[in-house]
Amino acid sequence: MRSILWVLLVGCAGARPMEMASQEKSDAQDGRRILSIEVVSRYRSEGVPWSDPDHAAWEDAPVTTVKLIPQQVQEPKLAVASIGELRIRSLHGQNWIGFLLEWEDSTFSATLRSDRFGDGAAVEFPLAVEPLPDYRMGDEGRPVQLLLWRAERQRAVEEKISFLEENYPNAWCDGYPFEPTAVGFLPDPAMTAEQKIYVASQAAENPFRIGVAPPVEDLGAQTWNELTRHRSQDGRGRGVWADGRWRVAIARPLATSDPEDALLAGRESWPVAFAAWDGGRENVGPRKMVTEGWIRVRFQR
Repeated sequence: MRSILWVLLVGCAGARPMEMASQEKSDAQDGRRILSIEVVSRYRSEGVPWSDPDHAAWEDAPVTTVKLIPQQVQEPKLAVASIGELRIRSLHGQNWIGFLLEWEDSTFSATLRSDRFGDGAAVEFPLAVEPLPDYRMGDEGRPVQLLLWRAERQRAVEEKISFLEENYPNAWCDGYPFEPTAVGFLPDPAMTAEQKIYVASQAAENPFRIGVAPPVEDLGAQTWNELTRHRSQDGRGRGVWADGRWRVAIARPLATSDPEDALLAGRESWPVAFAAWDGGRENVGPRKMVTEGWIRVRFQR
């Protein structure tokens, strides 16, 4: 149907340049094109320093600058561009691959509030390339794997701060059978079953609760409406904000036993895509900046 409409719009010109332009436009529209640029993943025998974005090893990896555009396919769309580009480096070794993402952001956004949004970044992999899924969250029957890093989750884990302490520092109560400030409503293995009744998220062992949710979440998608959390959480990462710039390392194993993960071990190259959020400019969910298509990561041996 899309091809018929395109013919109606451009007429019946059969020149080769027009056919090529039509194909390029079609590829861009369906989200399956692979951009001509590539990211070279440098081999490092010592592995990937995913917990240290400032590690000297990242500087030895080639850098690729990638343009970002506002997400304009799924509602709610991003109306105003927020992040212009990503600088990407990659390392692999000891069955791990990692990406270092750098971008300009004048504001540090990692507040634990429902009415404010945090900074973030994501790396996406198709599970298969024939046929190649849409880089914008995959297609039905053609899933993708996403590694999502969120600044507020990292802050909650590293600073041991709870939502209650962040938003209601003067809160006071006298109805608990324990002293709330002693646990701060954060995970405490010493809490008894009776005490957990008063902290419902802990009693339910909610993996999304602040202070427990990992900074990098391992997700799967088959279109915008089918986003799931992988049972096996293999993603790792950490971000550092300084002088108006984020440096975020995101890593995962090259091979796992999880069928929901893309198999990267033994590959010469594989498509990846990237996204970034500026929480200070109300980027959240689909309101994000994305690459213009798939980008091939090539494994340097």
